[in-house]
Amino acid sequence: MISKESSQLVKGVSVTEGISDHNGIIIKLNIAKQNRPVIKKNFHQYKKLNMDRFQNDILCSTLYSHPSTDVDSLAAQYQHEISRLVSIHAPVITRTVISRTPAPWYTPEIALARQKRRRLERRWRHTKLTVDREIFVAQKLVVNNMLASAKASYYVSLMKNQSENLRQLWATINSLSGHNKPKILPDHANLSSLVNDFNLFFTNKVTEIRDSIAVPDDNYRSVPVDASCTTCMSTFQGVHEADVRKIIKCSPSKSCSLDPIPTRLLKNCEALVPPITNLINLSLSTGRFPQAFKHALVTPLIKNEKLDPSAMNNYRPISNLLYISKLLERSYRSSSTTTYLPIHIMKLTNLHIDQITLLRLLYFMSKMIFLPILIKRKSLCLFFSICQQLLILLTIPSC
Repeated sequence: MISKESSQLVKGVSVTEGISDHNGIIIKLNIAKQNRPVIKKNFHQYKKLNMDRFQNDILCSTLYSHPSTDVDSLAAQYQHEISRLVSIHAPVITRTVISRTPAPWYTPEIALARQKRRRLERRWRHTKLTVDREIFVAQKLVVNNMLASAKASYYVSLMKNQSENLRQLWATINSLSGHNKPKILPDHANLSSLVNDFNLFFTNKVTEIRDSIAVPDDNYRSVPVDASCTTCMSTFQGVHEADVRKIIKCSPSKSCSLDPIPTRLLKNCEALVPPITNLINLSLSTGRFPQAFKHALVTPLIKNEKLDPSAMNNYRPISNLLYISKLLERSYRSSSTTTYLPIHIMKLTNLHIDQITLLRLLYFMSKMIFLPILIKRKSLCLFFSICQQLLILLTIPSC
């Protein structure tokens, strides 16, 4: 044991007689045992949720018997009814648990093998027989091989599924290599005041951006008419239950703590498809997005680790929206982009184009046609130039 003279690592050294001509050296180290933190967790017992009974209660709820005709009231009704039924079928419980690193590869077979290994270890320590020790060592090797194989299979499958999403793939690689970025926040004495400061800063930033891109009312005029244009985009097309079901199945199983039900359970709950479809169509027909779905959990993320962490300008807001909010957005996209091409969009006439519709059109056009081609050709500058010209054409007043 080699240590610095000023180090407090070594508490004491003693020499004992050995069983041969060599002596044993006993070193007492000043290392405290690291106890895992014990925390209290409040969570729903979703594993005990009976999906058949849960769906029957949804069918008997007011979402089917007395659905609201106002989009905001219907959204609040959806949140209230699902939260109420979840609290009945999967009530919140409080448990005191030891904080452990999550192990998604851990299976019931591995748990049984570990129990058997512990049982064989206790037998060997009780009998002191060589044969029991050999049996214990063999079982220990079996458990180690099962753990290694389960970890390898899990991460190989995970990386294959993330092969088309480079952002998730690199996040997984960084977590395996230990290159996770630390959470950086400004120095603060009170967490509540820091949260309020970030909230005020981001709110003012959004207000300034809106004011800077505001277009005067005089610019909302008709685009020059082409006699050959017969397409009119005056309303959004409604969606069907099959379309909503397809979007739900294809969407990632991400959830927000504001969601009344986890996304993985919603995907298996067929009874929720009709109420969600009704909510989407009501929002499309009225042209209003529910106020209850505009809330999000915002996390400040520093833009670059080399920047000054005390300046709030160096942080960007990362919003975690409700799943139903993102589902509505995907439904809007599917209902408004399947039948219109950019040439028709350029010929829209007698249509009031507000800022939100304008930005949505630009986004749809870039995602459907321009952006995939230009990324392959590495011509992003051309893409931004096209967007700028479209913005001028769609907002310029007619002569």
